[in-house]
Amino acid sequence: MRQITKPSLADLNNAQTRDIFLKFNCHRIGFIESFDPVAMTAKVKISDLAVKETYVGRGWGEFPLLVDCPVYMPMTNGKGITYPVSIGDSCIVLFNDRDIDNWFESGNINEPKTPRVHSISDGIVIIGLHSQAKPLENFNNNATEIRFGNTIVSLDDKIKIENSVKNLSVVLDNLIEALINLKVQHGATAYPVTADTITALNDVKAEFNSLLK
Repeated sequence: MRQITKPSLADLNNAQTRDIFLKFNCHRIGFIESFDPVAMTAKVKISDLAVKETYVGRGWGEFPLLVDCPVYMPMTNGKGITYPVSIGDSCIVLFNDRDIDNWFESGNINEPKTPRVHSISDGIVIIGLHSQAKPLENFNNNATEIRFGNTIVSLDDKIKIENSVKNLSVVLDNLIEALINLKVQHGATAYPVTADTITALNDVKAEFNSLLK
């Protein structure tokens, strides 16, 4: 028969501490399973497996699907940026210290609805993580960018707006050149724009070029 060594107080404290850490929910990475754009909530599948320790040893099990998780976007009342959320998007789920139900229902200061602490029922979703398997492509470390597919608004010392077909600066240059070369038909004679008009249009072009690229 195998002799069982009596645990020391330090062993018991370490085991209890580990048990607390294993059950403590702080934040986890997940994947969007569905998104409700009206309620601004998501269902999330946690990416890692939960540790399950029993008297026979350690095992692993899936977390339950997280439902009705508020989704964070950089948006206040009527001001900010929104973006589409797709199934499979990576996200980080932050588990609130206390029950968020009363706040989520009313938006006001309330006492917690239940005594829950760091519960997986109180997850808040932030979207935008990228794994090495799915990195953000063509990241520009020299400008702030807003992207939607092939359409990009880039901000540094100038503004650049483009998609896979056109660049706004080029479009405006072409428009001004067309106006400069415009001729007004009067009877049988076509008159070019005046020198003053050409100068004004070139001034506008220079202003655009100082702002756009």
